[in-house]
Amino acid sequence: KRLQLVDKPMPVPAKGEVLVRMEAASANPSDLQSIGGRYSVNAVAGQTLGIEGVGRVVASKAGPLGMFLKGRRVAVARPEGEGVWSEYAAVGAAYCIPVGDGLPMESAAAFVVNPFTSYALIRMAHKKRAKAVIQTAGAGQVGRGVIALARAAKIETISIVRREEQVALLKEFGAKHVISQDDKELDAKLEALCGELKPALFFDAVGGPITAHVMAQMPANS
Repeated sequence: KRLQLVDKPMPVPAKGEVLVRMEAASANPSDLQSIGGRYSVNAVAGQTLGIEGVGRVVASKAGPLGMFLKGRRVAVARPEGEGVWSEYAAVGAAYCIPVGDGLPMESAAAFVVNPFTSYALIRMAHKKRAKAVIQTAGAGQVGRGVIALARAAKIETISIVRREEQVALLKEFGAKHVISQDDKELDAKLEALCGELKPALFFDAVGGPITAHVMAQMPANS
């Protein structure tokens, strides 16, 4: 049994931290990997889990920044130590992002991990001066973030999805080049798109056989 609901004392914020009354928290794949001992920072017995969430700052020991945040609704990140799957959490003020009350709870609770991953990937594409990128898991939250940010940056995306029905989903979202990994013409379509768009980067969130299919078609120096 890996998870238990327990009572713990109210967290006391250390210097540079604020106390957040949590509204909601996400359960990310990274949380699940941490529970299973397969992540870069793994959970230990008795630890409160949860990397990100949303809540309202009710107390502070973070100087002027904490004073600014007090009373505000914030998206929070807690990359290590005691997490945010709790009623109250002590969080570094630098890991708090004010969000409006109008932002839906589900979006606010998932404001950090996936959106900032998408942003970091597109920033890599900028540094590479890429005109196009290719990605697996294109229908996921990170994948859709990459598509939206790439479109704004005028970078073409080639997105590979797990199921045929996700092709239509992404095209409705605005993606131009989408291929199902079950498509019988996968290799031919990859070859044609890679030859035309010359993607400089491959963002692979899946691994396994699909990786080999993509790598075989990537252009030189990508």
